[in-house]
Amino acid sequence: MGKSPQLKAFRKRARKIAARLANAPPVSLAQCHAFWRSPDERNAPEKYLGWPERSAYLLEVIKKFARKTSSILEIGCNCGRNLEALRAAGYANLAGIEINPRAVEVLERHFPELHKTANIVNAPAEDALEAFPVPFDLAFSMAVLMHIHPDAGIFAKIANAARHVLVIESEQRSDIYHFSYNYTEIFAALGMEQVFEERCPKDAGLGSFYVAKAFKQNGQ
Repeated sequence: MGKSPQLKAFRKRARKIAARLANAPPVSLAQCHAFWRSPDERNAPEKYLGWPERSAYLLEVIKKFARKTSSILEIGCNCGRNLEALRAAGYANLAGIEINPRAVEVLERHFPELHKTANIVNAPAEDALEAFPVPFDLAFSMAVLMHIHPDAGIFAKIANAARHVLVIESEQRSDIYHFSYNYTEIFAALGMEQVFEERCPKDAGLGSFYVAKAFKQNGQ
């Protein structure tokens, strides 16, 4: 059987990305922090007020692992669209981490009730995770961990901060500020058991590279 047009297009795009990145200069942890504190207009927080289909997909997945009373942390909450969707759905114990101060301002302006009730920390994720006193029932990210520099040491801190972890991420590098991670291998090495995996559907509003994976601490 021949390859489908979708698979051919996927592989063609992957080859183009690999060629573009082959000669790209490496970026440091400090450069990553600086970029995401004040990103370009392509990543302006106001743009992330859109894509409700992404939050709808998150709600469908997250209910597999969290109750309405669960403590939930979003790593990289940006303007708060996902957390607001959770709040509106009845999840009351919410927290978020966001490195970009402008994104937190957008969150406060557009979702004032969320800003009042959720614990939002404006700091790099690897620093903010150490500020929370107790483990969360669930920590999740959507298109964020792929932007965090390997030198941040983020994954062990996530494993220490949550009983369950949900990642909705691309595992393919597509930009100098994107990094390729195999989340299955990473969290297995940290003693967590994978309990869920699926390729994100087209109507989730993400992209063909995105997967959802969930992990739990052994014994949970």
